[in-house]
Amino acid sequence: MRFALTASVFALTIGMMPASPALAEPYTYAPDGCEITTTFPEKPFFQTKCTGPENARDCAEIVTYTKTDTEAGASVNFRMSCRVQDQTELNKYTPEIVEETLRQMITSAGLEPFNIVSKAEDGFRKTSAISIGEKAGKADIFSGQIWIGKSSMFTLEAEMIGPKNDKLEAVFADVLRNTHAKNMVPLPKIPDNKKEKGKQ
Repeated sequence: MRFALTASVFALTIGMMPASPALAEPYTYAPDGCEITTTFPEKPFFQTKCTGPENARDCAEIVTYTKTDTEAGASVNFRMSCRVQDQTELNKYTPEIVEETLRQMITSAGLEPFNIVSKAEDGFRKTSAISIGEKAGKADIFSGQIWIGKSSMFTLEAEMIGPKNDKLEAVFADVLRNTHAKNMVPLPKIPDNKKEKGKQ
């Protein structure tokens, strides 16, 4: 496969927005009631999507972030949502239901689900999966995650498309690393071995 994913991305893996100016500041997404927080390199794009009949609309805020390297033909794309719900509703999302939801999420992205794992950890039920394939002739890596806590359900889709690109790979890894429970600190950043070797 033409795309070589570094070990750092595998370790962290358990809607469109144009590139912003170079001086853009990191943006932390931490909505009220949601137990998860995420930090992006810059402000993402927000939209509200609703389903159901007019008298009983079910609406959710969707957060998307995209970073592209036009010359290289590569991009990273993130899509997230967090729904605040009571414990009774959250208990309906059994591991089997969540795993099937994640399977459908990956299939709808045009990829085959791989290595779907569910576990309970730090007060959350987490289900994650990764898929590696090709889309339109380009290497495609997709990571899906669903976190169910005591008062919210958080969904994450992260996709990296195109040839190997160190800058975009770093963005991909950093956003995943900076997605964590509000009461916890993110995982430490994994050193860039290439840079470390260059200093010797």
